[in-house]
Amino acid sequence: MADQVAVRTAALDTALLEAAATGRTQVVPLACGMDARAYRLDWPAGTRVFQVDFEAVLDFRTRALRAAGASPRCEVVDVATDLREDWGAAFRAAGFDPTARTAWLAEGLVYGLPSVAADGLLDAISALSAPGSTLALDHGEDGELSRAARTAVSPDFTDLWRGGPRTDLDVWFRRGGWAPLIRDIGLVAVEYGRPTPKAFDPRRAGTGRRGWLIQAMRQPLPAGDVPQGLAGASAP
Repeated sequence: MADQVAVRTAALDTALLEAAATGRTQVVPLACGMDARAYRLDWPAGTRVFQVDFEAVLDFRTRALRAAGASPRCEVVDVATDLREDWGAAFRAAGFDPTARTAWLAEGLVYGLPSVAADGLLDAISALSAPGSTLALDHGEDGELSRAARTAVSPDFTDLWRGGPRTDLDVWFRRGGWAPLIRDIGLVAVEYGRPTPKAFDPRRAGTGRRGWLIQAMRQPLPAGDVPQGLAGASAP
């Protein structure tokens, strides 16, 4: 798990910084938890990071960061909301501009959702994304080694893997008007000079599952070609 997280973190950091450098200065880490990118990355001037999670999570992280003496390197806006509800309204109330290009992050999130909820999440993101917005995320298949690793960390983690999208990832993104770049995590690890994460290494017995790091760009949709649930959708 550590090898996978190390590669994932570096790749998603790069994706967000590249997006912000090219004018996507609204950055949204969904279900941010303890994510500290607003505090540790060198953001261009004018960047606003909308940190999205439950109110109790945001309150805890604020107290922890203050206790550590941490200071943000950009403007930070906390958005306390439930991604299973109509969270678009909470975004707009917090100052989010759906007409501006945005860099979204869904790290460690999609495979924790059942397929219907994953579809709803993509629809909700799409409804708030101007053409040229980007979405960075990770996804992967589950397997025996991964389940054992989660159980070793905490028994509560065992059943967190819900599978995410049931369809081919390329089809899944394009149905929402996104053009995806899907990269195998083992190949990305090689680019960083890191070992292939054990759970994704086909040379190891009992593994051979697939994992991906993905960057997608929101495309203009043809007239009348609006995916089902896109307008005003919310994540179930």
